[in-house]
Formats: sequence, structure tokens, C-alpha cells
Amino acid sequence: MPIQTMDDLYTEIILDHFKNPKNKGQIDASKISKNEILLTATEYNPACGDKVTMQIVIKNGTIEKIAFFGEGCAISQAASSMLTEHLKGKTLEYLSKMKTEEIYKLLQIPISPARVKCALLGFIAVKNAISQPTECIPKRRSEAESPYSHFYPKAP
Repeated sequence: MPIQTMDDLYTEIILDHFKNPKNKGQIDASKISKNEILLTATEYNPACGDKVTMQIVIKNGTIEKIAFFGEGCAISQAASSMLTEHLKGKTLEYLSKMKTEEIYKLLQIPISPARVKCALLGFIAVKNAISQPTECIPKRRSEAESPYSHFYPKAP
């Protein structure tokens, strides 16, 4: 068997995440506990038709669960799978500071300009999920009871 180049190895990793995605599926909102919040956002690439929905369960400022679903090319699906693995257990603060360059590092292969949106689809959805207007975040209890009261708008 010939020695593989690093590009071949990383291509295999991407194909594995595409064929055997991690954390693919929907999070059952009915199983979210009182001290958790489910955030969801969908991102679509009209150029190629790729679509990814990311779901994040936040508990005490930490990403407790994360999943994605949708359809698309190997890059968009693999990048979303790899991103979910990377973000599990991370804080919202970490995610809010995360930059696009980190996605490229996760993929470890050169991304052509035509594939940038594919590679970033899940990342953009995750960023949109945590930055959505606070009125979109379901309130499961009174503001005073919530450990996430900073998400809720204050009364004028």
C-alpha cells in the first residue's frame, strides 16, 4: 500500500464525516430540561442548494448537546459534523469568539473560493443560533428563575 500524503489523509477524514456524520439528526425539544435552552438556526447556500440546520442545547453557558441536519455536498456535511464534535462541551463565550479560520483548521484541506460557503454553512448557522433576537428564544420559565436571564430583553 502506498504511503498517503497528508492531503489524502485529510480527504479521507472528510469523506468519513460525510459518509458517517457525527451528531446528525434532530434534538427532541420535548426532552429539554428546565435549565436548558434549545437554539436552532438554518443556513442555506442558494449557489449549490446545500442546507444545514444546527441545533444547540445550552446549559449553564455551556454547549451540552449539538446536532445538525440537512443536505448538501461532502464539504458542507463533513464540516458540520466536525464542527459539532469540536463544539461539544465548549462555552458560549468560546463560540462567540470563534473565527472562520478555525473551520479551515478543522477541515485541514485547502478550500477553493467556490467552496467557502459550503465549508462555513454549519458555522454560520451556529453563529446565527447564538445571536438570534432574544424574542426568538423560547422562555420556559420566568426571567427570575432562568440562569440565562441575560438572553431575555429587559422590560423598558
